[in-house]
Amino acid sequence: MKTGQAGRLATALLLLGALAGCESEPPRFEMEPLVRPPDARPAPAEPDAGAPAQALPAEAPAPEEDPQPTGEEPIPEGAVRLAWRVPEKGALAFRAGLERFPGDGLSIPIPALAEKGELPAETARRLSGYRPAGPAPQVLVLLPNPGGTFSARMYGRDTLSVRDPNVAKLAEVETRVSFKGALDEHGGVLAYELPSLQRLALGLFFELPARPVRPGDTWSTDVDLLGLDEGFTASKTLRWNQVKLVSLAPLADGEQLAVLEYRLGAHEEGQALDDEERPQPATRGAAFLGRAEFLVKQGTWRVFAGRLVTRLTGPARLEEHRALVLTPLDALPREISQDLP
Repeated sequence: MKTGQAGRLATALLLLGALAGCESEPPRFEMEPLVRPPDARPAPAEPDAGAPAQALPAEAPAPEEDPQPTGEEPIPEGAVRLAWRVPEKGALAFRAGLERFPGDGLSIPIPALAEKGELPAETARRLSGYRPAGPAPQVLVLLPNPGGTFSARMYGRDTLSVRDPNVAKLAEVETRVSFKGALDEHGGVLAYELPSLQRLALGLFFELPARPVRPGDTWSTDVDLLGLDEGFTASKTLRWNQVKLVSLAPLADGEQLAVLEYRLGAHEEGQALDDEERPQPATRGAAFLGRAEFLVKQGTWRVFAGRLVTRLTGPARLEEHRALVLTPLDALPREISQDLP
C-alpha cells in the first residue's frame, strides 16, 4: 500500500470512531442530596396520587370604586345647610351700617372673652336682644359670579332712607361705591387688599359654614379683629372665634329660621412706641358680639346685628363702639340698579 493511501485510511478510521462515540450513551450525572438546615421548616408532604385534587382558592373580587359625588351631598337628619341664594340675573341688597355710637356703659371684658369666650350674664342678656335702631346709611349688594362665587359692593348713600325729596335728589348724585370685595361660594372673603374694617365687615356679614350644621354646633370665621400694627410688639396673644347655631325653627311656607350667635374676641399684651419712639407697656383688644337670623329657604338674612368694640391702652388710648347692621331691602335704589352690570 502506498503511503498516501495509508494516510487517507487512517483518517477515515478516526472519523468512524468519533461517530461511533457520539451514538454511545453518555455517563450518568449523579445528583447529591441537599442537606436541610436544622432550623428550616419541614418540607410539605407529597400529595397522595390517589387522593382527589384540591380546588384552587377562588380569586378575590376586584375592589369596588368609590362612588363619585353626584352633586350636593345629602344633609344629615336634624341638620341644615346655610347657603346664599342669589338670583342668577339679580342681586341681594341690604341696608348696611358700620357706624360709631357712644358707649352705653355695657361692660365687655375683652381679655376674658378672648381667652375662654366668657361674658358676664348681664352683658350676654343685653346683647341677645340688641337690634338695629333706625336706618343704616349705606347699601350693600351681593352679586353672583360664574362658578358659584360672589361679588359684594358697598354704596355710600341710601336715598330710600332719606325722607326729604330735595336731600334725596342730592344724595342720588353723590351715590358711589365705597368698596368692593370678592367672596367664595360660602361667603368667605377673597379680596385681601381691602382695608381692615371693610374686610372684617364682609367676613362677618357673609361668611357661612361650609358644612351642614345642627342647633348647638359651632364653627369659626376667617376674620381678624385686630389686624397688623407695626408699632406694636406682642408678648401675649389671646384669640376666641366662635359662631353658634342657637336654634332652628319652622316658619310659614316651609321656611326655616336659623338663629346664629357671634362671639369673637382678640387681646394682645406687649409694647407700643410712644411719640418719642420709646417702647411703653400697651394692650390691644377687640370684640364682636352679635346675633343674626337667616332664612334658610330664601338664602338670606332676615336681620344681622352686632357690636364691634375696639380698645387700646398705652401711649395711644381708645375705646370705640360700632354697630354692624344688615337688614334686607325689597328693592334697590334706582341709581344703584343702573350701576349694576
